[in-house]
Amino acid sequence: MSPDLAPPSVTESAFVRGFHDRSLRYARTVPRWPAGEAPTGEELLAALFRFPVLLSVTCADVESVVGQDTLVFAANLLARMFPIVVFDIPEAALVAVRPISSIASPSVSGYVLDLARSICPFGDFRLLGSTGETASLADLVVGQGGNRRQSMGPFRVHATGRGWRALTGVGLPYRNVQESGNSLGGLVSAAFAAMEVYKAFLRNVAARRYGKRLPPNLAVDLEPVAAFSLSLLDYDRDLTGSDGPDLPPRIDLGRVLVISAGAMANSAIYGLRVLGRVFASGHVVEPKLLDGPDLNRYVLMLATDLGKLKGPALAERALPSLRLEAANTSYQESATRWRVSSVDLALVGVDHPPSRIAVQRDNPRLIVNAASEGRMAYVSRHSLKDSGSPCLECFNEYAQEAERAAAEPIATLASTSAIAGLLQASEVIKAAVPLSRAYRLRTQLEVNTLRPDLQYGVRMGLMVPRANCHCQSGSERA
Repeated sequence: MSPDLAPPSVTESAFVRGFHDRSLRYARTVPRWPAGEAPTGEELLAALFRFPVLLSVTCADVESVVGQDTLVFAANLLARMFPIVVFDIPEAALVAVRPISSIASPSVSGYVLDLARSICPFGDFRLLGSTGETASLADLVVGQGGNRRQSMGPFRVHATGRGWRALTGVGLPYRNVQESGNSLGGLVSAAFAAMEVYKAFLRNVAARRYGKRLPPNLAVDLEPVAAFSLSLLDYDRDLTGSDGPDLPPRIDLGRVLVISAGAMANSAIYGLRVLGRVFASGHVVEPKLLDGPDLNRYVLMLATDLGKLKGPALAERALPSLRLEAANTSYQESATRWRVSSVDLALVGVDHPPSRIAVQRDNPRLIVNAASEGRMAYVSRHSLKDSGSPCLECFNEYAQEAERAAAEPIATLASTSAIAGLLQASEVIKAAVPLSRAYRLRTQLEVNTLRPDLQYGVRMGLMVPRANCHCQSGSERA
């Protein structure tokens, strides 16, 4: 048995409850259930074990790097969100970058299966048999899919990446572009599609209570997305929009500082690493240990990482192209703080507002910040060169109140953190590639990950510098 497949030294019951804790909180508190009628955690956990999911891909899509990256990331997320996942994957050699290099299977199907079992050793993960049938209640299809799968489950969503563009929905006719050297669109589409599968699960739970006619607000929240497109360049949502320019063969980020080794940092590093052409060195600052609820959202962590320091674990998984030295302390107490003005990039994903303010006041050249709250994913960019735009402190006016709120267990979902982290990675790439710099964020991006297709599901540029902020006090621009 591979060391990564060894079960953790906890009971199955304890592992499962801890593993799904945050996602069950999300299911109870984020969708708008009628007051007092949200299902209990026990009800939701039992329902999860009655909701098998199918992940499938066709021969044409599984042979491309983009298709494989999309498939592997979809499997990664589904294994964290659902205890029963069946994989319908044609035989093909793995040609994409292995996001977790310690899993050594040479085939795509073998890698996906070992990855899922390494994430949740107590899950029911298996390859579809030769009959081509399964009792799945929701299907996630990478690419266009085949007609033979149309009747296999009551719900079917597609995930398709076309360069910088992510496409997802219940009836997309697109297929992954094989010649693209950019998998970011595919990764983001997988995250949105995984969210759609989770919504299908919640609709299943709600239908048991209310029948086919759900309460109005809940019905809006859980309505399937018919077709959604998002350009990671300029964030337009045109289904027929451009895929964007290809990436250069090598992208150097210089010296980086990663502040937090949390869920969004995991996804950002994942996105940068699988491109196979992004290089950087620097530090990751994180004082905490990995626990069960973390594992449910940290896309580079496995069950065997439980109890380990998060910083060194992330630094190990970032290799070989991203060489990070871990500082096992808070940002305010770290030695790296006094060198932050010399780094080329500060990647901030910490859910501690005073730390965000401290980073900004230390004046790194460029900050790309990611955050999530409930259904929302946020990304913002802050540069010393952009004196007219709000700094990171402008976004954290009520830091003390936010710090108290952050002390409570976070109701969040793997797909939401993944979207925030991957959008953060996209902004990093745009800042580093000259041809893409014109598309950099000026202020903030907000994405409603539950309903990105709504009129205000994706919004940009909503803030100006705050009058009483440190950056407007006449001191050095932060």
